[in-house]
Amino acid sequence: MSVVLMKFKVITGNDGILYGNEALHVDISKDEPVTLPKSATKELRSITVMNVDIYETCIRKLEPRQMINDNIINMLLKDFKDCKIPFVSTYFYTALCGEQGSNTLRRCYENAEVFFKPELWTNDFLFIPINRSYHWLLAVITPWHVLIMDSLTWDIGSRRKEFSLLFRFFEHLCKKNALLWWPIVLVEKTQDERNIM
Repeated sequence: MSVVLMKFKVITGNDGILYGNEALHVDISKDEPVTLPKSATKELRSITVMNVDIYETCIRKLEPRQMINDNIINMLLKDFKDCKIPFVSTYFYTALCGEQGSNTLRRCYENAEVFFKPELWTNDFLFIPINRSYHWLLAVITPWHVLIMDSLTWDIGSRRKEFSLLFRFFEHLCKKNALLWWPIVLVEKTQDERNIM
């Protein structure tokens, strides 16, 4: 089976991967794993598509029963930018929640600001991909609300950490005068929580 991704051509054959410039064709058949030739230099072990480095390990993630990684998602999101859909890099939320080893909230905000540009707020809505424990979520931000889309649950209460981190980051940007507004959301309590309080 062959998968077409983007404007870059990768073909697997007996002698390795050949590079072109039209579409990204990746052979993901079970019998023949995606590999680069052993003689390839370290620089050839990755390709750059729309300013995103795609490594051999990223291409292997396209095989059946594998989990797609950030580089592939970022490459696909960059292609959507031609459609004027405002996406933030997948690395934004990772930096915001300190998964890159940051130990202070201030440092997490500084790291996240690298991936979040204030001019994104000129759009009516903004999409933020979130990866939590190998599961992809999508935050949709508008001037009126934040919606976290999760295919595993309808319970918005289960995503309080994501809401909290995003709101604190928006508040931080407002205090720096980098944003003029941030969305306000009233989270409705679940039936169980209403009974407790």
